[in-house]
Amino acid sequence: LYNRRGFNTLNPDVIQKVRKSDLRGYLCYFDLDRFKQINDVHGHAKGDEALKEFAMTLQSVFRKDSLLSRFGGDEFVAMGVETQPGQAEQALSSLDVVLSVRNAQAGVIFNLESSYGVTYFDKNSSLDIDELSAAADAALYQNKERRRRLRVPAHVEEDRR
Repeated sequence: LYNRRGFNTLNPDVIQKVRKSDLRGYLCYFDLDRFKQINDVHGHAKGDEALKEFAMTLQSVFRKDSLLSRFGGDEFVAMGVETQPGQAEQALSSLDVVLSVRNAQAGVIFNLESSYGVTYFDKNSSLDIDELSAAADAALYQNKERRRRLRVPAHVEEDRR
């Protein structure tokens, strides 16, 4: 995967490709859920293993021409052009399935889970990369909050108010 500098260098190419076509582009932000817990409970070597495994999983579910990057820590980005409608959604669904199957296997010592946020753009979009990133990041945190609420029992949520 590229790092943040690689992403910043190459994302204008993706945006330009979309602007010159009738295709839709996507920008997905990912965050590994409970990554700190993996490091704290199982050690940094297992945390590094989790990062590598998640990176390989992203590579397996997104098209080969997608721009995949690790931004740092437990944050990842996927950006690309949909040559077929719904390709990004299909990749995200595949990611959920792959992680669920992985986590259900016997002997797994930690779950690998991710929240994500996605935004789309086309040749008529006036958003620049900073605005696209802000939209994907906002969607990520909405998803993360929704997933957190699903995991917290209702009575605990009530006690927090």
